[in-house]
Amino acid sequence: MSDAEETSAAPTDKVAAALARAREAQPAWAALTPAERADRLRPLKKRLLRRADEIATTLTREAKKPHEEGLLAEVLPNADLVDYWTRSIEELLAPELLELDPIAYPGKSGRVLREARGVVALITPWNYPVAIPLRTLLPALVSGNAVL
Repeated sequence: MSDAEETSAAPTDKVAAALARAREAQPAWAALTPAERADRLRPLKKRLLRRADEIATTLTREAKKPHEEGLLAEVLPNADLVDYWTRSIEELLAPELLELDPIAYPGKSGRVLREARGVVALITPWNYPVAIPLRTLLPALVSGNAVL
C-alpha cells in the first residue's frame, strides 16, 4: 500500500488470517537484535514528520481536532517517542538483577529477563488515534513482538 492510499476496517472474518500471519512472522522479527529492530523502526520518525501536515489535516477532518492540536499532540511528540524507543531499547531490555532477602532466600539470586511475548493486539480509543496506538505499538515492536 502506498502512503496515499486509504484503508478500511478489516472484516471480522479476516482477523484470524491476520493473526496467523503475525504469529508466523514474529519469530523472525524477535530473532533480530534490539539494535536491528530499532534500525528498522527509526525511519518512522522521518515519515511522521514528513507527513505531519497531512496527518493533522486528517485528524481535523475525522476527529474534529484543531490542526495545531493534531500537530502538537499527535505528530511531534510521537516523532520524539520513536526516537526515544529506538535509542533506548537495548538499555530498557537489559536483564535486571533483583535484590532478594538473604534470610528468606539464602544463596539465591534473581533477575528479570524482558523477552518478546508473541503477538500483541491493540484496541485503542478514538480520541488520540495516532498517539495512543504508537505508545503501545513502538515498544511492542522494538521488543520483538508482532502487533495486530
